Amino acid sequence: LGILSTAMACQHSAFIVSGSLENKTRKRWARVTGQSITLSAILCAILGTCGYLGFLDETEGDVLNNFPPGTVAANGARALLAITMFFTYPMESFVARHVGVMIFHGGDLDGMDCEGEGEERGGFLCMNRRQTWTFGLYLLTLIPALLVDDLGPVLSITGSIGGSCIAYIAPGLVYLGVNGDDFLTRVTGWVQKRNKGRRSHADGADGDVELPVAGDASQVMSSGNELPVAGQSLQMVIPPTSSKPFWYFLGGFPIWCAVASTGHVNMRNRLSTPPPISARNSTLDSQE
Repeated sequence: LGILSTAMACQHSAFIVSGSLENKTRKRWARVTGQSITLSAILCAILGTCGYLGFLDETEGDVLNNFPPGTVAANGARALLAITMFFTYPMESFVARHVGVMIFHGGDLDGMDCEGEGEERGGFLCMNRRQTWTFGLYLLTLIPALLVDDLGPVLSITGSIGGSCIAYIAPGLVYLGVNGDDFLTRVTGWVQKRNKGRRSHADGADGDVELPVAGDASQVMSSGNELPVAGQSLQMVIPPTSSKPFWYFLGGFPIWCAVASTGHVNMRNRLSTPPPISARNSTLDSQE
């Protein structure tokens, strides 16, 4: 499952691929994603079925290890795998570099925030920031490849951790954060419907909605107010302990509401703030 999750994970490159489309329309994006995922699913199903039927319960994580050493079929498959990795690695490395630069340098890949002139800025030794990140990621992937002989455990571990986060957990959290306002409104309706007639009137606030806001999950906000943003204050009260039904805690809604609240605030701040100059460099980098 971990290997399959990694093979089908493409969310991390979705924005970059979308930005590379010449005519960015929803119809074209749906066509690209639909055809790509469908073709990948068909190929994975064919290879997985054939590999399992060939060795059944003795199938290893790396099916090539089931073949005798030196066989033409196994060596041919390894050669094809090497060719696949030759074309796959640059795209994955580009995504990793893009994410790292966005996190640590705010998208400034060319070192515009560093002193000096020319293109050799923001890096180590004789390399600039772009070259430093590229070479560093290359070493991080090269050293384990030279030390590990069996790729089965490596793919299983990385797939179970990284693949699950990229394919299942992260997309849900991102969607929840982007649509945080709608989620909080929906959950608020559920809680109000369950606790009808139990609304608090503390400090004269009529009908407090007992959902957490950004910064403190123990605070609540009034139903007539919006989520707070930077520089604004919001009058909040501490909710009574018996105000929420058991399913609210059983389903982990305190966590989901906190994620949705933080995402809503960040989306408002992001949309209200002009894009930085570094965004232009990131756009140019995505066109490499």
